Amino acid sequence: HQSAARMATNQLIQFLDYGMDARSGLPYHGYLVSNQCKQGMIGWGRACGWFLFGMAEYLFWIKNTEYNEIFPGEYIRIREACLKFLAVVESYRLENGHFSWQLPAIEGPADSSATGLITVAILRLVQAGIMEEKEGLHFANLGLKAIATSEKNGEIMDCSAECEGFGCYPQVYASYPWSVGPAIMADALYD
Repeated sequence: HQSAARMATNQLIQFLDYGMDARSGLPYHGYLVSNQCKQGMIGWGRACGWFLFGMAEYLFWIKNTEYNEIFPGEYIRIREACLKFLAVVESYRLENGHFSWQLPAIEGPADSSATGLITVAILRLVQAGIMEEKEGLHFANLGLKAIATSEKNGEIMDCSAECEGFGCYPQVYASYPWSVGPAIMADALYD
């Protein structure tokens, strides 16, 4: 178990070191390990959701184990970076409660997958006792209401299509597993 916890810690720390845009506080889609060159766009909504979700899951699962004592400085760094990143993400929430397919593109299409992943992350942070419950449930409620407006016949529409690689973000919106899954998980966690 310690090797898995070490690997998760390393991956998050490396993304914080090499994958973030210093000016905006948003992540690039990714980076090349060989030269730490940042790749893809800054602030892709689903990437922001996945990264926030990854940090929240890490914090949720590692909080009450011996691993947060084995790597205490890294645990604290990830916790602080997660809350700081969440504040940046929340500054881009659209009036309708969704997040855009690219967070700074506030006049572009909403993306239910980004909204779902960010909502799940918020609820996990509340469960972990890392985020204040009242604030977290407020933000989660905004996300769940937005997701509900995208529901049609059991499908979660308004989801951007499969990314085809760094810099390839088709502007096609429908229902996909990466919108349905996070929506179901967010609803279950909220209950």
